[in-house]
Amino acid sequence: VALAVGAHSAEETAATLVHELTHLLNRRALGPALPPWLDEGLAEDLARSKFDSEGRLLLGTFDGTVAASADRVIYSAGRAALLKVSQTLAAGREPDLARLTSLDWQSFVDSDTDALTYDRSFLCVRHLLDGYDAGSSESFRAFLAEIAVGGSAEAEALRQRLGWSWADWDGRWAAFAAERAEGLAAGSDWD
Repeated sequence: VALAVGAHSAEETAATLVHELTHLLNRRALGPALPPWLDEGLAEDLARSKFDSEGRLLLGTFDGTVAASADRVIYSAGRAALLKVSQTLAAGREPDLARLTSLDWQSFVDSDTDALTYDRSFLCVRHLLDGYDAGSSESFRAFLAEIAVGGSAEAEALRQRLGWSWADWDGRWAAFAAERAEGLAAGSDWD
């Protein structure tokens, strides 16, 4: 990782380092052939969590700032990702997790003109780990454990483990994103 001195805040620098270190850990623990939604989703999930005063990650939180003025509110980092995705959902853009989770690396990067593939991957992983849906966290962790011993990293294997149809997964994920965005707008940190 190379960052220009003074060009980034301490928080941005820490998030970048956490993101890149997560890729390293993913490769060592799960293998080098993770699909992009999973590799980037795991890295973004950790990078988009808050840090406590001693520099420890607070898993499951949304990092970033909220700056309010008389005419607008500006969100950054994980909070901005959550709100951007929830706004696209509210505008009628369907989640289509089947498509997101099937993208190869080149398509994943090429389709990321608005950063939504990274943001959606982050929120997909966060949704699964959050326990928003009963059993999703345990199923996701078991899926990761299977990958670590040579099991399939395909999202279809995860979908089957969860017992959800693609449409059901889309709906559950969209409801999670909408509820978390509403909570954030109302002042909750979801800590």
